[in-house]
Amino acid sequence: MVLPGGDQQLSLGLMSRGERLHYVVVGEYHRVDEDSTQSGLPAFVSGTEHDLGSDPSGGRGRILLHRPGTWSGELSLLDPDLNDTGATAYVESVAGGPEGLHTTITGTGFAADGGYALKTDGWDAWTPTGDVVGSYNMSGGRALAGHILYHREELRVWRREVVSHDGTVKAVVHTWYRGGERLGTAHGVLTFSPDQ
Repeated sequence: MVLPGGDQQLSLGLMSRGERLHYVVVGEYHRVDEDSTQSGLPAFVSGTEHDLGSDPSGGRGRILLHRPGTWSGELSLLDPDLNDTGATAYVESVAGGPEGLHTTITGTGFAADGGYALKTDGWDAWTPTGDVVGSYNMSGGRALAGHILYHREELRVWRREVVSHDGTVKAVVHTWYRGGERLGTAHGVLTFSPDQ
């Protein structure tokens, strides 16, 4: 997803064989000012390579997706044929800590407002039993992919989300289903406000 302003892009690539996930690629790209490069060649970034494969926070010391605070913004809504049907004001609040989290969501465009508890080990997050159940995997503490099922409404949402390196914005794509029928998609960019 290209972020507002057009100079930054976030991406999430999930590569599977059958139902087994083999690779996840989380990307963040910034437009390079053409005046800052020589001979039309791309600029190089100096740095050191680090293998953070054993660190669920990707070297940040915290899971950016699960910080106490609020993600908010406007999500564009699409119908099953990907036609624009408007927008919704979306708010997702996260409370709690390492022992357990609680997420409250308003403005999905498809399901009633509500919330659910989450447990996490840093790599995965899952709900206990209840009216809303599901799980997702996380990569580097800043990307997630998984499903949440709303039993009472017979709705399922496939969530794909990526947080920027600095933790200030999150690109989301939520695809909604009833059984095997796609109902639509909500997508957009959310900004983060930490709890005070």
